[in-house]
This record gives sequence, C-alpha cells and structure tokens, in this order.
Amino acid sequence: MKKLLLLLILSAFSVTMVHAQNEDSDSCIYCGNCDMPEYPGGIKALMVDIDKKIKYPKEAVKQNISGKVVVQCVIGKDGSLSGVNVVRKVHPLLDAEAVRVVSSLHKRWKPGTQCGKAAAVIYTIPVLFRLKDGKPVRLFSSKKNNKK
Repeated sequence: MKKLLLLLILSAFSVTMVHAQNEDSDSCIYCGNCDMPEYPGGIKALMVDIDKKIKYPKEAVKQNISGKVVVQCVIGKDGSLSGVNVVRKVHPLLDAEAVRVVSSLHKRWKPGTQCGKAAAVIYTIPVLFRLKDGKPVRLFSSKKNNKK
C-alpha cells in the first residue's frame, strides 16, 4: 500500500513537471515556482466575500454539521476563475455550498505569474462553516452582519 501511494505521488509530480516545462501552451497549469494570484482587496476581502455569500444549508444546521471544506480552482492568465473542485470534504451539503460560493467569485483576480509572465495557477481556498448555539456564525463579515 505504501509503495502504491509513493508511486501515485511521484506520478503526479512528474505530470506537474511536464506541464511546467511547456511554457508556450495556453492550457498549461503552473503550480511550481510562481507568484500567486491575488483577489481584489486581498485575502481578507476574499474571506469576507465568501462569508457573505455562504448560505448555510438548513439541513446541515439541523444536523449540527460544521467544518472546513477545502476547495481548489484555477485562476487563469486573464484572472478568470474555473475548475472548482473539493479536495477536502466535510459533508455533501457543505461541500456543494463551498463549490457554489467559490464558483460565484466572478471578480477578476490579478493573475499569477511565472518568470514574469501571466500564468494559470492552481489556488486553494478554505471555506469555513461554523455553528454556535445551533446558529451559523459569520467569521469574517462585519459585526453588523453577525447580529442579523
């Protein structure tokens, strides 16, 4: 089992290396040495926007389900967002909501760069779902939003 896992990790690394060497390809995704994309307003603005857009699933509240869903996406050379998928699942209800929210971030990002050129970059975003006393908690929004 350990050998199979090691083989899978090495295979994934070699595929990444092949993509990174092919700098002329428009479909290439760079995830090596690069400057990461930036959301307009920075990471804090990203977390606030995610927090504002989350609609905590009623059934998840009812079942007291919370946690951190980790989502990956691709920020393209033009700053567009695509390829949203869950890499760390919590529960299907929360996973689907995290994908919906991240997919809705239509603001143009400042693209990532590799060797000074705009490049598509894989970006990882944690989406937090918290409950307090059986009610959803806004973690990054202003205090006014917490009182609603």
